[in-house]
Amino acid sequence: MDERRFESAMLRALGARRRTVFAGVMAEFAAIGTAAGVLASAGASVLAYLVATQVFELPYKFSPAIWLAGVSAGVLIVCVSGYFAARGAVNARPADVLRGANA
Repeated sequence: MDERRFESAMLRALGARRRTVFAGVMAEFAAIGTAAGVLASAGASVLAYLVATQVFELPYKFSPAIWLAGVSAGVLIVCVSGYFAARGAVNARPADVLRGANA
């Protein structure tokens, strides 16, 4: 998180608004959440296929709801947790952060 604080402080010292920096951070978290959701959905689909066909000997029917729920949950969880983690880094005064980095 120290790197995130330093990066945010540098951007703010160079003239970026707090809202712009925060939007960039949240976009990064949304991309990470999307990747996590896609991977989780792929794993859930493979596991559902294996359980349905190998354990219960039933035909497998693909469900796009698994993908929608997985990606949505991934984005939501990562963005909410990222919001609370990044809030302090973005709101820190640039002078204090940069002064502490040089010490």
